[in-house]
Amino acid sequence: MVDGTFTPGVITLSLRNGGVGWAQGNVAKVLSAAQIAKINTLRQDIIDGKITPPEDPTKVPAWTPPTGY
Repeated sequence: MVDGTFTPGVITLSLRNGGVGWAQGNVAKVLSAAQIAKINTLRQDIIDGKITPPEDPTKVPAWTPPTGY
């Protein structure tokens, strides 16, 4: 706690808040530039709210992922 600024609570890390990401440098050894571009497009669409993947892992099997990427 610094200067009494601690706020208790639950924080959900996501793409939108910069809490998760991926190591492009590491995967560039195994993915093509086109694959990386598709991943970056999907990532940005999630951040922009165009795609809303489930946050609850139990909901993933019922989720229909987007197509056309």
